[in-house]
Amino acid sequence: MRKKTAIALLLVVALAATLGSTGCTRVRLQDVEGPSGLESATKSVALDGAEKLDARMRMAAGEFKLTGGAAGAMDAAFEASPRSWLPEVKYSVEGTAGVLRVTQPDIENFNFMGDTHNVWNVKLASGIPTDLDIEFGAGDSTVDLEDVDVRDLHVLTGAGETTIDLTGQRTADINADVEAGVGQLTVKVPENVGVRVTGANDGIGDLVLEGFESDGDAYVNDAWDTATVKIELHLQRGVGETRVEQE
Repeated sequence: MRKKTAIALLLVVALAATLGSTGCTRVRLQDVEGPSGLESATKSVALDGAEKLDARMRMAAGEFKLTGGAAGAMDAAFEASPRSWLPEVKYSVEGTAGVLRVTQPDIENFNFMGDTHNVWNVKLASGIPTDLDIEFGAGDSTVDLEDVDVRDLHVLTGAGETTIDLTGQRTADINADVEAGVGQLTVKVPENVGVRVTGANDGIGDLVLEGFESDGDAYVNDAWDTATVKIELHLQRGVGETRVEQE
């Protein structure tokens, strides 16, 4: 079993993953007036002809919320204190794919218990195939993909509470890989789509699988055998409660 506790601690200490060279162009954040003591910024990114989206996001610490409904590739609002915590946004179109990177910069002299604030509210495009890769360090996160046509999903959590919502009308299969650190993880899936969960027997803490039955080393829902659209959910559990709920 992979030691997710160690990964979570490394994420908190290291604070942010550094993106490799992608050829993306950095785009400027628009400063907006925010609450006293906070730096606020917004960013809207047009699709620029892209027919699919490859999105990667890295947050070291803070509160993260992602939904669908963006007018283009992304609409986002950020709040940070200090200002140096505001993320870097890069976007380019490579072939038919829009390549989006949103990354919190490396932070020096980090004091998680100090007077700090970091909130991301991100909307992604609805209606185009999307591959999504997210890494969190410490904090609470909500990844609501009900209106996002996600096809490939990877989420790595550090320490905190994370909810991932895959409900909604699904027209294509989803391959989801979720690695949990320390805290509570909840994954919501549609009950009318075939779902198979693997890797759930590892980890420390309670495991709740609502409406699933054992199938060898995996767990499947009632729709698995007959559904035309399926979700393959691979869990790498860490320390804490993990729930998979059907809606």
